[in-house]
Amino acid sequence: MPDSIVITLSGKHYKAITKSGLSLGIILDFEKKQPRFFETPPALAKPFYSQEFKGSVEQGGPCNVESITATFHTSGTHTECVGHISRDRISLADLIENNLIASTLVTISPET
Repeated sequence: MPDSIVITLSGKHYKAITKSGLSLGIILDFEKKQPRFFETPPALAKPFYSQEFKGSVEQGGPCNVESITATFHTSGTHTECVGHISRDRISLADLIENNLIASTLVTISPET
């Protein structure tokens, strides 16, 4: 991987130092303990089945294809938006242009 990359958006050039990258995601492992809140059930991944297809190699299917059930706002990391608390279902994609935006990362750890 190169030490840096240049991204051009709307004629503006942005340089990213790739060796300084940091993943902000929390892995959602369907087989282990998951982050979840407000007594929501854990996210589930189950093989997809139809009359003509088995979505599980273990069950004799050609490949693994899973159907996922999750309450994403309570099953891991997410980006907050006004649509979460308003009657209008506004998403971030409705509010921002395709640009790099300065932001602040807030991490909250539960008390034990």
